[in-house]
Amino acid sequence: MTTPYSFKYGCVRAGLALIIIFLFRVISEAVGNWLSGILLSLPDAARYTELGFILITVVTAVILYGGSILVTAWALDFKFSDLKKIYHRPARLGKAVSWAVPSYGAAQLVNIAAIAIIFLVSSREVDVSELEYMPIVGGGGSSVAQMVLMVFMYVVAAPVLEEIWFRGVIQTSLSGCGYGFAIMVSAFAFGLAHGNFQQACYATVIGIFLGYVRYATDSLVPSTIIHAIINAAATVMMLIMSNPAFVPALTKSRMGIELGADESAALALFAIYLTLMSIMILVGICAAIGKLKNRRLYIPVNNFPALTKGKKLVTLILTPDFIFGLALCLIYMFGLWAELTGTVGAM
Repeated sequence: MTTPYSFKYGCVRAGLALIIIFLFRVISEAVGNWLSGILLSLPDAARYTELGFILITVVTAVILYGGSILVTAWALDFKFSDLKKIYHRPARLGKAVSWAVPSYGAAQLVNIAAIAIIFLVSSREVDVSELEYMPIVGGGGSSVAQMVLMVFMYVVAAPVLEEIWFRGVIQTSLSGCGYGFAIMVSAFAFGLAHGNFQQACYATVIGIFLGYVRYATDSLVPSTIIHAIINAAATVMMLIMSNPAFVPALTKSRMGIELGADESAALALFAIYLTLMSIMILVGICAAIGKLKNRRLYIPVNNFPALTKGKKLVTLILTPDFIFGLALCLIYMFGLWAELTGTVGAM
C-alpha cells in the first residue's frame, strides 16, 4: 500500500518543528553567552549581576519562545487567527483541569526513573537540584527581582507561550495526520525543547496528557492552566532551595551540627513541601492508573485508519527531515548530558 502523501508531508512538518527547536535553542544560548561576556567585561561587573540576570533571561526567552513560535507557524502554515477558535472557556473546565493530578503523578514517576539513570551512568556526583531545576531559559537567582521574574517566567509566560507553541501551532498543524500522531509528535517536541535528558522524559509525559486535554476540550485554556499548576509546584521548590539558609542547613544536618532558627525553618518548609508533593504524586499515579484501567482516556480520531501504527512509525523514522531534526536535538541534549554527568571526561 502506498503511504498517503499528506501523512508523509506531516512527517516532514514534524521534522521541521524539531529543526526549529534546535536552531532557536542554540541561538538563544549563544546570545545569552554573548550578553554574559559583555556584562562580565564591564569595569564594575559585580554591580550588574542582578540587572544582567534579568536582561539575559528576558532576551533569551524572547528569542527562544518568540522566534520559535513565529518561525514554526510560518514553516507549518499555521494562521494565528486560528488561535481564537481554540482559546475559549470549554464546558466542564474543572473536570479538564483535574487532569493535572494524574499527569503530574505519571510524569514524576518517569522523572524519578530518569534521575536514577543519570545517577547510575554519571562519573561524578550530581546534585539533584542540578537535574530537577535546570531551567529552559536563564538561571536561578536569590534577589526579590530575580525571584519575581522566575515566578513570572515559570508560572505565567512559559505555560502560555509553550501551549501556543506546542499544543497550538505544532499540534494543530499536524492534526491532519491524525490526532494521535499530532499529540505524540507535539509531546515529543515539547520534551526535546527542554534540552536535557531528565526534563525531556518528564515533559514528554506531561505533553501527552496536555495534548489529550487540548483535543478533548478543543481549547488551550485547560492545558495552559494544568501547565501552570505543574510549573508552580516546581517553582515553589526552586524558591525554597534559593533560600540562603537552605544549603547551610543541609550541610549542618549531615554533619550533626546544631541548626539556627532560619536554617531549621528552611528544612521544615522543605520537608512540608516534599510531604505534600509525595502525596500528590501517589494520588496522581493512582488516578492515572484508574483512568487507564477504566478506559477513561480521551481517544483521538484516527484520520488514516488504513495505515497501521507500524506503517506510520516507519514512515516517520524514514523521513529525512524528521531524522535530521531529531539528530540535532539529541546532539544538543547529549552535550548537556555529557557536561552534567561528566561522561566527556570518562570517554
